[in-house]
Parts: sequence; structure tokens; C-alpha cells
Amino acid sequence: MNIEEKKADFIRRFKASRERKAEYIAKMEMRMREDYRRRTGKEAESFCILS
Repeated sequence: MNIEEKKADFIRRFKASRERKAEYIAKMEMRMREDYRRRTGKEAESFCILS
């Protein structure tokens, strides 16, 4: 495996990891909003998981 192949492989894996992370965060935010709604009966106006 030469440098270009290693770089392409790294970039591919890195992008896939970022996509999985974004999906996970979206699901986590949805669960937290649902939990907040159940506990308080109100909608969350702003929600920031990663500050």
C-alpha cells in the first residue's frame, strides 16, 4: 500500500466515522428532547449536546 492509498483509506474511514457520529448525536438529541418533554410537558427551545 503506497502513501496515496493509505491517505485515501484514512480519509474514507474518517468521513464514515464523522457520519456515524452525526447520526448518533442526532438520535441522542431526539431522545433527550423526548425525555425533557415527558418530564416537564414542555418543548425544549434550544438544545446543545456538544458545546
